[in-house]
Amino acid sequence: MWNKYLEKVSELVGKSSFGLQEGASMVDFMECENIINIPIPDDLKDIYKLNNGQKVDNFPVFPEAHEFLPLSDVCLVWNQLNEAGSGEDGFLWKPYWIPFAQTIGGGVLCYAVGRDETKIVQFYPDSDKEEVYADSLDSFIESLIVGLENKELTFDKNNNSFSFC
Repeated sequence: MWNKYLEKVSELVGKSSFGLQEGASMVDFMECENIINIPIPDDLKDIYKLNNGQKVDNFPVFPEAHEFLPLSDVCLVWNQLNEAGSGEDGFLWKPYWIPFAQTIGGGVLCYAVGRDETKIVQFYPDSDKEEVYADSLDSFIESLIVGLENKELTFDKNNNSFSFC
């Protein structure tokens, strides 16, 4: 499904490369899981096995200018958010969220893997609200594909990103 999604984004924006990096190794996964102390779900691992994030300053592969984070940055962002969230009341961050994409403006897409929930959320550290995009990674990617096919996701040449209409 990941490759189909990338093909659809390529069709929309006229790009064939997004600075995607080679897939993550088992060592990469073990190092990240040891740092965040959360097992990375298999469906997220499947994407990281194909592409270990993207290089900085490339066309963001996710809507709303979210760049796909390499596993090393997943750990870095998780640590930063976990540190910031441990001392503040009302800070939205939850330590069972795995950040996998981020905007320059601070928006973070996370895979929530709590005991009783699995969902894809976006939040901004300076906000007290989360936006739930889907109840699974597969349904999130599928909704993006459908959005691209139905032209509900459009390309903004001024911002060099694509977003929902």
